[in-house]
Amino acid sequence: MKIIIRSVGLEYHPTFEEGAFVIECFDLPDPAQKKEVGISMSGLDQPVQDYLDLHSSSFLARVKAKVKEKIKEWRSPGSLKYEGIIYFCCAGGLHRSVYTAEKIGKWLDDLDYWVEIQHLDIGRYKQNKLT
Repeated sequence: MKIIIRSVGLEYHPTFEEGAFVIECFDLPDPAQKKEVGISMSGLDQPVQDYLDLHSSSFLARVKAKVKEKIKEWRSPGSLKYEGIIYFCCAGGLHRSVYTAEKIGKWLDDLDYWVEIQHLDIGRYKQNKLT
């Protein structure tokens, strides 16, 4: 089964296509509030990942449990799904959603799922805030 993982900012994507699984990442602290991070870094950068790693263990455990259940539903007898879409959302699509998409994507890849990760708003957020 192919799983498409998308990180997005809710300021750009207030709605999602039918059948997509949407997980908000607001339980994680916002790295943008740390002046050494701000919008100069994203969830792909090591300092952001290190910071969120300190605060994410219980959040990621809950997300993994939810994703397992959703995949089980997608793969249930009679289901014709050959791919599923998971959205990870935060305010701007730069830090928390990107971090979580990467973590869950790696976890699913390690479980031998076909995973495609797309960060839809990582560049748009930085561009809009800097202009």
